[in-house]
Amino acid sequence: MRPPIHDHTLWHRLWREGLSEAEIARKSGAHPSTVASWRRYAGLPPNDQRALLPSQERARRKLLAAGLHDSEIARRIGISQQSFRTWRESRGLARNHQRREARP
Repeated sequence: MRPPIHDHTLWHRLWREGLSEAEIARKSGAHPSTVASWRRYAGLPPNDQRALLPSQERARRKLLAAGLHDSEIARRIGISQQSFRTWRESRGLARNHQRREARP
């Protein structure tokens, strides 16, 4: 049985978008240590998850301002809910509270 073929072009694109090794691994189906080895071999620095591209920062803030909840924003941008929560809290932004229907 042959090992899976790893798409380095995809990994590089995701790295340029600012994704962490774990997020790249999740999106591509590779093991995180494989992605980390590739990144080091390619001479690329680890992405600082607090330093997003301005367009990524604006997109996250726009979704938050639209009233979406952390879980929905995380799903839309392809990261974990905890990653989004960490980002939001590091910027002092409040979470959106889910409205609850009145019980009969």
